[in-house]
Amino acid sequence: MFRFASLPRSRGTGSAALTAVAAALLLAVAPASTPFGASALEAQFGIGLRAGSVGIGVDVGVALGERISLRAGGGALPFSTEQTLGDQDYTIEPPPALGVVGLDVQVAGPLRLTGGLMWRSDDITFETDVSGSTDIGGTTYTASGNLSGALEGGSVAPYVGIGLGRIVGSGFGVYADLGVGIFGDPTLALEASGPITDLPDFSASLEQERQDAEDDIPGAARLWAALSVGVRFGVGQ
Repeated sequence: MFRFASLPRSRGTGSAALTAVAAALLLAVAPASTPFGASALEAQFGIGLRAGSVGIGVDVGVALGERISLRAGGGALPFSTEQTLGDQDYTIEPPPALGVVGLDVQVAGPLRLTGGLMWRSDDITFETDVSGSTDIGGTTYTASGNLSGALEGGSVAPYVGIGLGRIVGSGFGVYADLGVGIFGDPTLALEASGPITDLPDFSASLEQERQDAEDDIPGAARLWAALSVGVRFGVGQ
């Protein structure tokens, strides 16, 4: 029986940094989006709290026109899952933080289209501890050790989506998003530590295990589906 353990990583820093960058960007464009002579409260601003596959986080937005608004946000992903890759069962850790920045365009009623960029703070990582009789790369080993790795890919990707509701506008409301970040095909990296690495021909078995695990990566791994629902509050007319 395997014991699963999370890789030691710092969580929350990436999300905080993204939120700070988003706030600075929105403050920079706010004067340009406010009509000359109008007060700040006459422009449309909004802030939202949302949860979903892009984490639990915050969105901020500012209207650039009657149907167009700029929105940015970030969220933390405080969860993990388990999946079999190659011959092993791993605990899978998502990136600590994800964010999206882009333009929302209202097309009909509450329906809108979104285009922009998705950002992630780190690669997807995975880890397992092994002991006893273990099959690695088609060879059985009797030793203890640790296998860890990552699905390595880019940190920024194009993002497209559809949604309902706007984050900007006066008062309270709800909004929802369904979109996808297109990160491309990842490369799987795998390493080992512990007494098992001292056994004969282990490095060749580890490389075979890496190839087997890479073959098990689903095609959807090149994408990050974004489904979220939130509540928002806005000011302005």
